[in-house]
Amino acid sequence: MRRASAGRHIDPRSPRGYYVDHSRAAGPTAIGADGLPELRRPVDGHTHSALEVARWGLGNLELYLESGNTARRDGFERAARFLIDTIEVVPSSFGGWAMPPAPPPYGRLLPRGHFAAGAQGECLSVVVRAWTLLGADGAEQTADRAAAALAAPIADGGLLREIGEPTGVAGLDSLAFLEEYPLEERPVMDLSGHVRGLLGVHDYWLASGDPTAGSLRERCIRGLAFVLDRFDLGYWTLDDLDVAAPGLSLSSPYALREHILHAFTLAEVFNSESFHDAALRWRSYQASPLCRTQALVRRAAGRLT
Repeated sequence: MRRASAGRHIDPRSPRGYYVDHSRAAGPTAIGADGLPELRRPVDGHTHSALEVARWGLGNLELYLESGNTARRDGFERAARFLIDTIEVVPSSFGGWAMPPAPPPYGRLLPRGHFAAGAQGECLSVVVRAWTLLGADGAEQTADRAAAALAAPIADGGLLREIGEPTGVAGLDSLAFLEEYPLEERPVMDLSGHVRGLLGVHDYWLASGDPTAGSLRERCIRGLAFVLDRFDLGYWTLDDLDVAAPGLSLSSPYALREHILHAFTLAEVFNSESFHDAALRWRSYQASPLCRTQALVRRAAGRLT
């Protein structure tokens, strides 16, 4: 699996290069007649994955910013146009991009074509950049709808879980979390999905100045800081806080690398020492043979369970 690394053209004050370098996703791949990456195995009649197209687009943007190659700019623009044209709009409300069936144990609990916070955030980041960098037709309206899904409660079909009363300040009485697996009665609280969704909200807030997005951004980052230690086992990280599936929650080595990258990104974007400290601590787990062995044993036990 590809190693996650930081984007080389990040500007925390304005959407430009993406936070993760997806340039390898824009490498040799199966490209259809429409110039977009195709699924090797079409799902539910779909030949494209919105998330894969988004990452392919972000990879092309990274390469364009690196080299000025106009073919890479065209690739980013095609990806953005696909996302603008294929967003599914809930009548008189928000919109998003349908996901393939979720992995176990969530696949049987979520409807086909559900929205997911991580993919929603990355697709939103593509559309925001198409709006601010290219002035693409329909990009602003699509970004508005995609951001609204991240701000809508799960009970209404959105992706926001509110724990406690949404007072505008995160803490013991209020926690805002963006769900990768939006089950109304079962908090999953996937770390990567929340962060990728949060970065999409941040990009939208930078582009629009929308106060609702600004409030959500602040509550999501403070809420994550409040529960961050719960993802830390002292030798490895957890993917999520789903108490109903504890044997499946230990991060893979790839996911740990992604968690480290996300923590460093949040530390830079939000000027947070707590995320920087977490990134350093998690990187020490990654480097420790003892920690890696302990994680391997626990993952094997979890699979048996």
